[in-house]
Amino acid sequence: MKSIFSILILLLSSSGFCQQLPGVKLPLETYHASILSNVKYYFTKNDNPTPQEIDLALKPLLHFKDRLNIPAALVDQNLYLTFSVENTSATSQVLHFYPGYLTTNIHIVSLMPTGEALNQQSNNQKAYVSFTVPARRTTTVHVSATFCKRKNNAIEPVLVSEQFLQTYATLQNNISTPKKTISYFLIGALAMMMLYTIVNFFVLRNITFFYLFGGTLSLFLVMFFSAYITNNPTRFKLFFASYADFILFLAGIFFFIQFIKSFLRSEIFYPVLHQNLKRQSVAIIVYGFIFTILYYVVDKFVMLNLFESVVKFQLMLGAAAFTYYTVKKKDKTMQFLVVGTASLLLFSAVSFLLPFFTVNIAKIFQSPIFYFETGVVSMMVFFIMAIATQNKAALISAVKAQEAMKLQAEKKTFETQVAVFRAKRDERTRISEDMHDDLGAGITAMRLYSEMAKDKLGTNALPEIDKISDAANELLIKLNAIIWSMSTANDGLHNLIAYTRAYASEYLEDNKIAVTIHIEEGIPNIKVPGKIRRNVFLVVKEALHNTVKHAHATSVIFTVTYTRHSITVSIHDNGVGISEIPNTQFNNGVQNMKRRMELYGIMFSIKNNNGTEITLTLQQQNLFSLQNTKPE
Repeated sequence: MKSIFSILILLLSSSGFCQQLPGVKLPLETYHASILSNVKYYFTKNDNPTPQEIDLALKPLLHFKDRLNIPAALVDQNLYLTFSVENTSATSQVLHFYPGYLTTNIHIVSLMPTGEALNQQSNNQKAYVSFTVPARRTTTVHVSATFCKRKNNAIEPVLVSEQFLQTYATLQNNISTPKKTISYFLIGALAMMMLYTIVNFFVLRNITFFYLFGGTLSLFLVMFFSAYITNNPTRFKLFFASYADFILFLAGIFFFIQFIKSFLRSEIFYPVLHQNLKRQSVAIIVYGFIFTILYYVVDKFVMLNLFESVVKFQLMLGAAAFTYYTVKKKDKTMQFLVVGTASLLLFSAVSFLLPFFTVNIAKIFQSPIFYFETGVVSMMVFFIMAIATQNKAALISAVKAQEAMKLQAEKKTFETQVAVFRAKRDERTRISEDMHDDLGAGITAMRLYSEMAKDKLGTNALPEIDKISDAANELLIKLNAIIWSMSTANDGLHNLIAYTRAYASEYLEDNKIAVTIHIEEGIPNIKVPGKIRRNVFLVVKEALHNTVKHAHATSVIFTVTYTRHSITVSIHDNGVGISEIPNTQFNNGVQNMKRRMELYGIMFSIKNNNGTEITLTLQQQNLFSLQNTKPE
């Protein structure tokens, strides 16, 4: 606060202040007016300047070319503004004076020759001071102020009428510019990315997403509050603009470095890069500590601004080194990181260097914050693409691993099934060989002994001996059929046809019935498992047995035909036909034969056709299922 001595000096020297100053005419034509051409200014480090010093140093503000971007060397100095107001109305006028963007500690030093200061000093909620100009009088206003410790401070003096103060404040808070519109758009995009990262962190429990969320949140706050700051310098806004935004910026970079380390697993795959990133992380913490000391202890904006610029330049060099390193590695995992870091580096370089050059371009493109925000969002886009690509690769790898495990399990299951099948096959072969060697030999011996007994007894042979011989012969036929069906070497359609044909020929000839066999050429040798071969053979055997026992036939035609659609086995006799056989046991046998065949998709039919004709038909669409029937 200025001393009383300074105020008295200014009061005594007010005439010097007021000379040659153009006055502002009241009432204002609009609710507010820019008074740039009516104001003189003076910067000084001295808290108690002399009247002569001020009088000699005052200059027209209109001629101050850096008024919209106060140089860093002037930010720590005191600003004095002087202007006069002429009230031509018949009533006193209450006015509110705004010195400029984020100016603070605003004081009305004096009102000469008359006038009333309604608030001598602004508080932390207002960016203006108020005063009254009497009717038909001219008042000279002397104001002092200081700046927020940040770049881009500006002097834009405005007078606002009492009745329009609230309207003006609202308009200043809600004013829409292309820069602010684009800023809000970029902030919204960053918010969506932030939501994406935090959701993935909670779903996947992956620390990489947490680091990316931390960096995104930090820079989101920088961008959001930068757009939120208006002409009203609240305590928080001043704190953010002068200190917190740079600390949040450092925090964002720190989190992004941790993200890169975690994403690349640098400690394992890139140890040199890991050590450099680790050093940079420590350096950022040190930078934040030094910046805090400079802000709270040294309190010199020139040093604060210089240190901030040096740190940002060092971080850009680090980003350039990382980009060079990753490009040199030519690692596909790093591709998106390279592009993201390079985009941030490019836009940050433009943002850093832009204040040093005068470029005649659209106003939005003259804002360093615009390039910084664009760089941050573009970097985040590529970082999220990097994570998405990595997740996709991890998902593909996991699916492949799962498929490999599944195939391995299926392979083991198949090998187990093959082993079981081979064990069954070997056991069946062993059993069939034992049956052939032991049971077959025994039954054959029984048959031979019964025949020898019949020969010795001659005409006195007992009927029981004939029955023993017939039973032994039938048992031997059944045993051979079982051994044949158990052997996997016989699992073929050709073998089935050959076996049934041989049995039909022998059985019918033994019973004095002529047999004619027709087997079509070109029949495919389809694999037929033992249980199917056995059931087909039993049906053919049953059909031939019925022919011999019930049909009174003298001839049988045994036919096997093949077409593109089916394979057919036909047994046709010239007997009495089924209508002449009222035997219930015969009918039951027919039903059993039909049931056996339908169980394996084989059509069974029996009809009168100048005798009895039994047909077994396997349709083409059932051939595949027949081949894939699991063996017993």
